[in-house]
This record gives sequence, structure tokens and C-alpha cells, in this order.
Amino acid sequence: MIRTAAMQELGTRPAFDEPLEFVLRAVFPVPASWSERKRQQAITGDIKPGKKPDLDNIAKAWNDALNGVVYRDDSLICRMTLDKRYGPQPLVVCTVRPMPTFRDQHEVGLPSQVETKGKEAQR
Repeated sequence: MIRTAAMQELGTRPAFDEPLEFVLRAVFPVPASWSERKRQQAITGDIKPGKKPDLDNIAKAWNDALNGVVYRDDSLICRMTLDKRYGPQPLVVCTVRPMPTFRDQHEVGLPSQVETKGKEAQR
């Protein structure tokens, strides 16, 4: 099911063949038996779903399904961000994108104007 959906979404685009970031969020339904107050705490993230299935098992299933379809090989994954939470609707959102470079994340540049002060200005 995951693999088929990925193939349809990708269409004719080739699989990634570069270092990647894998981001997955698993959203679980709030138990109907909970009070309204507790349900709101779950929706806002104050209560987390510390229950099965394990988050690493969910990620593994998605990783295996996307391997060879969305990316050439899962060895290309250099960063994984995983999140398990409650929400109004059960769903899994998975994003795979090229790994940002250091330069992308931290634009390093020199100031447009550098002031140099001599000994007289320091007195």
C-alpha cells in the first residue's frame, strides 16, 4: 500500500540518488473514552501516545516500502526525524528530501562593510 502510493506520487520522476533527510510523523487517534480535557491535552501534544506500535517499527516499514522507489537505496538517508503524537485523524506523513548542506543551513558571509580602527580611535 505504501509502496504503491509512493509510485503513484512519484510518477515518472527518478528515485533520489543523493544524501537524504527522512521525516516521519505518525498521528494516532485520541481514545474516545478520554475526557474532553484529556483529549485536548493529547491534541496539543501535552500527552504523548506511549503505546504500540513502536515508532522505530513504523519508520522501518515506511523506509522498506520507499526503498528503491523514492530513493535508490536506504543507505542514502543521512538524517531521520521521527515523531509520534495524537491528532484528530490517524495518519502518517512522510517527507523525503535532499539533505541540506551546511552552506544551505548557515549562510556564511563577510559583512558588506568592515570598519578598521587604528590606535588613535581606540584611545
